Amino acid sequence: MIDIKKLRLASPQSIVGVAALSFTIGAVIISASQKTEVANGLALTMVHLTGWRISHALLHMILGIIYPDKLPLFCALGIAWEVVEYSIGVYNEDEWWGGSMWEHLQDVISNTIGFFLGILISYSVCVDYSPKTGGK
Repeated sequence: MIDIKKLRLASPQSIVGVAALSFTIGAVIISASQKTEVANGLALTMVHLTGWRISHALLHMILGIIYPDKLPLFCALGIAWEVVEYSIGVYNEDEWWGGSMWEHLQDVISNTIGFFLGILISYSVCVDYSPKTGGK
């Protein structure tokens, strides 16, 4: 079992730092994978399961494992980032920042699914030594 009590008590600034570091690592991995065409063949009709979507889900799964009670914070950060990313793409007319609103919504959905998976994993394998209230 994993004892992550100290991580769960982290300040919002620390949480944002972990999120930024995780995103940076994911971006480097995806950038490297684009050269090897790892994600070819993963596009589905309505949902494009790209390496970026997978990295979004993995990042938020890790965050959900460490901070299972911070879902609203990470949803807000994920949505804020997608708005920034969409705005930069529109302003620069650059596809690097994503395409349609539907694509950005898929990223938010990936974030949410990943976070819920992280919560499930956290409550399954992580030890929480917080004091029990009520009862004997």
